[in-house]
Amino acid sequence: MVKVNLELPDWVDENELYIHSWTELVALKRPNGKWYVKTGRCNMCGDCCRDVSINFPYRGENGACIYLKDNKCIMDLHKPFSCIMDFHDEPKLRPINCTETFKEV
Repeated sequence: MVKVNLELPDWVDENELYIHSWTELVALKRPNGKWYVKTGRCNMCGDCCRDVSINFPYRGENGACIYLKDNKCIMDLHKPFSCIMDFHDEPKLRPINCTETFKEV
C-alpha cells in the first residue's frame, strides 16, 4: 500500500479531485468530500459499452460505444474520461459483471 500526501496549489478546486496512474483512475474525491480508492480493475468485458446513453459522446448508430469491438473495449485502460466516471455517480447503472470497483476511505 502507498500513502500519499498532497500539497495542492491555490488554484486547484479541492471539492473534486481525480488521481491517475498514467491514464487509469486510481482514486477520486467527490464534491461531498469523500475519497474513493480503486479496489478492482476493469476487465474490459464491454458490458457497459453495449447500450450507452443517447448523450454519450462516443455513441454509435447502433447504440453501442464506437470503441466496442469484438465484444471488448479497444481503449483498454486508456478509456475516455466519460467512461471512467460513468458509474461513480450512478452505481445502480453498473453492469452485473463489472469488476471495476471503488471503496470509500
